[in-house]
Order: sequence, then C-alpha cells, then structure tokens
Amino acid sequence: MKTKLLSFLILIFVIEIGFSQKAVLKANKTITKPIKNAQVNQLNSSLFFDNPLHTVKYIGGSGGLLGSYSNPDVNGFESISPSEADSYENAGDVSFTEVGIAYSVTFEDHKFYRFNVEKGFYQFLGVIPPEVGHNWTGLEFDPLSGELFGVSTNFEATSIIYKIDLRSLEAAQVATLSTMPIAIAIAINGEGSMFGYDVLTDGFYSIDKLTGETVFIGEIGFDAEFGQDLEWDYNNDILYMASFNLDVATGELRTVDVNTGATTLLFTQNVESEQLSWISFKNDGILSVKDKNISKFKVYPNPVTDNKLTFEVPNNEKISSIEMYNILGTKVMTRSEVNSANKTLDVSNLSSGLYMLKLNDTDGNTLAIKKVIKK
Repeated sequence: MKTKLLSFLILIFVIEIGFSQKAVLKANKTITKPIKNAQVNQLNSSLFFDNPLHTVKYIGGSGGLLGSYSNPDVNGFESISPSEADSYENAGDVSFTEVGIAYSVTFEDHKFYRFNVEKGFYQFLGVIPPEVGHNWTGLEFDPLSGELFGVSTNFEATSIIYKIDLRSLEAAQVATLSTMPIAIAIAINGEGSMFGYDVLTDGFYSIDKLTGETVFIGEIGFDAEFGQDLEWDYNNDILYMASFNLDVATGELRTVDVNTGATTLLFTQNVESEQLSWISFKNDGILSVKDKNISKFKVYPNPVTDNKLTFEVPNNEKISSIEMYNILGTKVMTRSEVNSANKTLDVSNLSSGLYMLKLNDTDGNTLAIKKVIKK
C-alpha cells in the first residue's frame, strides 16, 4: 500500500443497458460493439464508491444516470442525476489536474465532453477523431505527468495509443501496439507504467507508452466482450476491471493480478446486457490542498524549466525541512537543514508534472504550501 497525502477517490462507472449490437467476426471470436438505435431504450448509470472511498459513478449515452455504489465489492447502484451525453460513452477518466472534473468520449461520433463527476453539467468540447476506421476504446490520465492517453482499435487487427490535447482538440499518435489487435482498455499505475487488455486474445499486457511495445503477462480467464475498462486504486494499489463477460452476457466488476493477468470477480450486474463501459477513481490528491502563505515565501521559476527551483525565506522564519509531493499525494523529496535566506532545489530526478512544495518550521508546523509545475 502506498503512502498518500490524501485519500479522496471517486470510482466512476458507466453502465449501458439494452443496446443494439453489430457483430464483427474476426479470427475465431465474435467481437460486438454497440450501434446507435433510436428505437432501443438505453439506460446508463454512474456510481459512487464509499469503501470508505467517496466516489461518483457516471454513465453515458441516452438515458444515462449519475449514481453510486457505496462499496466497490458490493453491487448496489443508486442513481443521482441524468447524464447529458447524447450517445454511448465508450471511454473516460477523471482528471489529475482539475478537482472533480472528468473527460469522456462517445463511441460512434468521437465527441469529447468535460463534466463534473459529482453533479454532471456536461460541456461538449468538440470532436477528436482517432485513426480512420478506428473507434476510441480507452482514456487514461497519467498520474505523473497529467497527460491524457487514449487507445483506439479498428476491431480487426490494429490498436494505436495517442496523447490527446484537450485544449487544441488534437490526438497525436504515439505508436501502434505490437501484439494487441483489439485493445479495449488501458490503465497507468502510480509509477507511470501502462497496462491494458485485449478482447480478441483475452490477454493482459504491459505497454511501453512511448514505443507501443507490449509484453503478454497472462490470460484474464473469461471471454471478454465490448464494454470494458481498467482503473487503478492508487491508495491500495489495486487494479479494477469493468468487464463484459460473454459467457454470462452481462457486465461485471473484477480485480486484476498484474503479475499473472488473472482476474477475480467482485460482482455481476443484475440485468442481462448491462455494461460498465468505463470506470475511474476521483484522484484529487494534492489538488484539494490550497496554497498557504505564498505571499511570504517566493518560489521560482514556476513552471520549472531548468531542473532548478529557488525559494526565498524571510529572515525571521526558520525552516527545518522542505517536502515535495506528487499529484497522488506521495512524498517524492525531503530536504532538511534549510535556514539561509535563499535556497535552490535540484528537481532533475522528478518527472514532468504537478507537485506540491511544503515548508516546515523547527516545530514541525507547516509554514507554506505552494503548487509547482515541472516542465
């Protein structure tokens, strides 16, 4: 279990009930994906987790419902409010740099949305298309850099990972996944390592997010269909899987052993054809901590561009230690014996991303808190 500064997490699920499907027969397996049909009554839901993680679950598509599960190990959905997405939301994730904000994309028309995971209030951002002939199947924010990664597939033989810029509404291809023909979901752990699984091979893989090279870890142990996602519980170092198991024709929640790929069933949905199309914890981490006494202590340059961070301390203040935390709230640097007026920190060993700088006095009290960005 990793040490964390804060433990405010929201696990978000998307459930799709009663969708029509078109079959794509590849190799010896049939992969199904939903198609929009105005005559089909769609029900989508989103969930709260309280285990004791405080969460909100979101579900996209027509008739979507914001709702909750009080415990990720128990199937007990409670709706909160309607979703505002106009079609099936196939991928999504909660931001690491905006408190309580999530992003999602629809399957057929590649529409990206920004919304509040606790209230909804959807904002349509625009269309970000993947490779021609592909559909988005997964979104995941990198907890170290804050960058948004996406994965798409043509549901035949090719899957691609991307970096997505939500400001310019552009997706830059990173690489084609070497041995994952139909990658359905990705996840990134607290060290920045990417994993994913494939619904054609029913295999679990590690992924080099820079080169696209994949390593087969093991079989997931069931016949995976369309509605899938992966999400890390950073506090407990548990990887959750939202799965659609063709053997029982309904959605499930599972955990994954990242060493073997084997999965463990937590619960099955109550109604046939329900899907958990994407899941995400709310990872506020240091975002929920406000800056403190920043007018008394100068910290520059911010953002840091040359691996050197300078801070100025008033002469009447005695600083005993400096701590830096990453976006998940994990302490990544400690420095003691800092009593002079000007100091410089070498942050070359830190990855690009958002950090919190904390200055402590000789009695252990926090004198100042400042968020810092390293480029």
